[in-house]
Amino acid sequence: MANMNRIRFGLIAAATLTYTLSGMGSAGATTTIQEAIKEAPIAAKKAKDSADVLSKAEATLTQTTQAATKAKQDAINVLNSAELTFQKTDADFIAAKAAYDAANKTVIDTKVVYDAANKAVIDTKAVYDAANKALTDAKAALAAAKTQAQKSAAQQTVNNATTAFNTATTNWNNAKTQFSTATTNWNDATNKRNIATGKLNDATSKRTTAEQARNQASQKLQTVTANADKSVKDAQDARNQAKSDADNAAKYSVDAQEAAKKASDWSTMKRPTIRDKSEDQNFLSILPQFQSLVQKDGVAIAADQVKAQKVDFSQLFLAQKHNVRVWFLNEGATYKNQLAYESIRGEKYDKGMIFENISCDSTKNKCERGEKDGVLDIGDFVDLGSFKAGTQLNFLLKADGYSKTPKNGDIYGADPTLNPDGVQHLMGWKIDNYLIMSFEDLRNGGDKDYNDTLFVVDFGKNNLKSSAVPEPSATLPILGLGALGMLKLRRRRRS
Repeated sequence: MANMNRIRFGLIAAATLTYTLSGMGSAGATTTIQEAIKEAPIAAKKAKDSADVLSKAEATLTQTTQAATKAKQDAINVLNSAELTFQKTDADFIAAKAAYDAANKTVIDTKVVYDAANKAVIDTKAVYDAANKALTDAKAALAAAKTQAQKSAAQQTVNNATTAFNTATTNWNNAKTQFSTATTNWNDATNKRNIATGKLNDATSKRTTAEQARNQASQKLQTVTANADKSVKDAQDARNQAKSDADNAAKYSVDAQEAAKKASDWSTMKRPTIRDKSEDQNFLSILPQFQSLVQKDGVAIAADQVKAQKVDFSQLFLAQKHNVRVWFLNEGATYKNQLAYESIRGEKYDKGMIFENISCDSTKNKCERGEKDGVLDIGDFVDLGSFKAGTQLNFLLKADGYSKTPKNGDIYGADPTLNPDGVQHLMGWKIDNYLIMSFEDLRNGGDKDYNDTLFVVDFGKNNLKSSAVPEPSATLPILGLGALGMLKLRRRRRS
């Protein structure tokens, strides 16, 4: 996303060149024509990569949602099973408690009967003991009786006491029988209550265990639900972020493709008037000196010499206001190339065509490769206009750009890393106040003669950024001239 943030498409129509102005504050980077073109496939790949990430995030969300749903359902099933178990043990507990309560009531009831029977035994025993004593006393009185009357009375008393004793004996025996029955019933009730107590204790234990299992299952369901919901939310957040990134990447890719299309389309560039060489007699007087330095067509230049002639665009900004003029010097190309420029000063950007059709008129000139239908004379020139101090310039070649069906169409500049093939295509030499620049228009360096398009730029006296570039002697061949060693294009600074 760093490159995405680096490119500002609001200025892409201007396709600005990044640069640095000496002694000025830094500013945000803009985008060159070549950077816009190079960014398009990068943006497309990022859009595809982001779409792949989104697809994976969608799949992960689906899998996470399914796993979360299953985990929650499994926990619900465990809780439902635990709830059923608890309900059954609770029902068993209630039944055992009811049985215990009934048995306990029976014990209480039989105890009441037992206590009453016990009291009846005690009471009838007391009556029996009294009746027995009364009978004993009556018999003793009968034995002690002297007279017939006493004996008759004592006998009647014995008879009455015997009747009372017999009744008391019967009542006592009946009470003992009832007591024995009550004791048996109470013991039976107690045994049954003990059994009911055991069953109640067992039911209570099972109910407690089942209740704990249900509570644990309920707690686990809460934990599983929370974890599952969090995992789904995290997956949703990741999906949403991936979608946002994919949407941004897709939009950025569309913008980048449109920016690249605009950067590649030079048809809308303003086209300054090409002026005839006869209008600049001063340059015509020194033209032969420049023309004598033209490299012969098809003769390759050694790689180390090419590298030594890299153009340093940190040198290409004006120290003072100046009207910049560009002359056509020569052509050694079969392509119908185009030459354009870019200019930057602070936030202001401009671009335009210099030579729309770089084809040398062979009927008027001895170009390396002239054409009968050529449109340029050696020495023809274009005034790019007056540029204020601090303006930086850039020059770009569109290979075969003027052809209806271009065989190439690549755009080459000073920075090899921005060229489609990564190869150096531009060489430059500083001569006094002038800068000679020459392009190689074939991919991968082609025949490496670097004479396909040659032009001269007037920056004004002492108007280029000062540097330790030696000015060549007029007797030196072009390959021996001091080079404007190219540094990587720097970030521009605010004016």
